[in-house]
Amino acid sequence: MQLNPFKKSGAYYNGIKSKYDALTRQVESTTTDLATAKANHLQRNTAYQEMLEASKLSRSSPADRQVLAHLNHAESQVQTLEIHLRHLNSQVMDLLPTVNAPEDLKKVKGEIAALARHEAELNATSEKTQTQIEKFDERITVLEERILQETQVAAQSMLELEGDFVTPESLSKLDVELRIAQVTQKELKAKQELLRKELASLPLKHRELHRSLVVNRALVAEIDSREALLPVMKLIARAAITKHEAGHTNQSDSYVIDIPPELSDAVEAELASESSTS
Repeated sequence: MQLNPFKKSGAYYNGIKSKYDALTRQVESTTTDLATAKANHLQRNTAYQEMLEASKLSRSSPADRQVLAHLNHAESQVQTLEIHLRHLNSQVMDLLPTVNAPEDLKKVKGEIAALARHEAELNATSEKTQTQIEKFDERITVLEERILQETQVAAQSMLELEGDFVTPESLSKLDVELRIAQVTQKELKAKQELLRKELASLPLKHRELHRSLVVNRALVAEIDSREALLPVMKLIARAAITKHEAGHTNQSDSYVIDIPPELSDAVEAELASESSTS
């Protein structure tokens, strides 16, 4: 059975992760050392200030000069550790995106899928709410027309009646139903406004998630390519060096490989499909 020379071993990513973990431990250790150095500097500075107060009454002595030397040394230690810590943090931040990329890519794909489901739910709820609003619009129009008609009839009865007038029960019921319908309609419109505002905010979230997808997918693709190329890196190095020796290139530490257009087109279509289905 032939071995696949492009089978991923995990060596490249594991190497990056190990380096990141080691740097993180150094950051923690250096942070502790810096805190100790700052405490020592504070102590030395206090001693120096006390020495300055005392020296106003007497001449400077070798002990005073030693106090100053200790202060300068403590300050130098703090500065050295601060520079070292900044350098370590910079290295950690450089590696962090690559270290997090595999998990971040899984996470953002899940978030894109969840956002798509949420958007579909919002659209369905908005459509249902709009249908309800339209039904209440129609019902309110009908009620207003019936109330107008009933009111005109009641007004005529009032004119013709000689005794006490009693509002028709049907008119009272219509009035109550109208008020209930208007309150419900108002609540539905408020709900619809909130739904539309949330829907209007989704395109920005889609763009942010898509950008995260693109960035992390590129990092994972870089990891995968390096994992796959590790077994043949010696061949690539040999090709680069011999090409340089033959005078075909000015660089011996890089080798450019042209990708066939049909392969580029196929991969672009594949990535576009991933983006639309994530």
